[in-house]
Amino acid sequence: EKLLLEAVKDGTARGLFVVLDTLKKCADLMSKQQSSEFANVVRQFVSAGGTLLGLAHTNKRKGDNGRAIYAGTSDILNDFDAGYIIDEMPTAEHPGEKFIEFTQEKARGGGVQSVTYAYSVEDGISYERRLSSVRKVEPDEMDGIKRVEQERSDAEIIGVVATQITNGVNTKMALRNAAAEQASISRSAAMRVIDRYTGDD
Repeated sequence: EKLLLEAVKDGTARGLFVVLDTLKKCADLMSKQQSSEFANVVRQFVSAGGTLLGLAHTNKRKGDNGRAIYAGTSDILNDFDAGYIIDEMPTAEHPGEKFIEFTQEKARGGGVQSVTYAYSVEDGISYERRLSSVRKVEPDEMDGIKRVEQERSDAEIIGVVATQITNGVNTKMALRNAAAEQASISRSAAMRVIDRYTGDD
């Protein structure tokens, strides 16, 4: 905080790009007061022409949609101009690459809603080669990957539901409860899969 405020006072903030890895080294993100005070300093720094990129951890627990959740009070996210959740995408079809999706959580003044990058995870390659392998994944390719992965992850739940139906369970609520318990997912996630594959026969 002290260095950011000094840059504001002496005029060196303009054009300065600061990366904080991680934010919790500068402020207790679980404390509303500390988060708010730190966000106020950052706002002064940005108003003076600086740019700050802060990295923070997500909760170990995922949301009902299977996505990562920001860990901390909402103060930092509320006071920053933009916030993205960075999540690894499961891609069994591409064993030589890792896919990372950036999803906009908050934006003030635009910015892309979602973007995905991929990079090589080959063993034994240099850092330079790994860095140069980074590529932007086009939306069409990402849609195909998500479709395949969703069908793959749905397969376990479908198997549980099919077994329950064979055993005589045939109401949505009972199927939902069984699928949630046996597949270790939330009831709402189980219901989404059941609804997705329910026909009219």
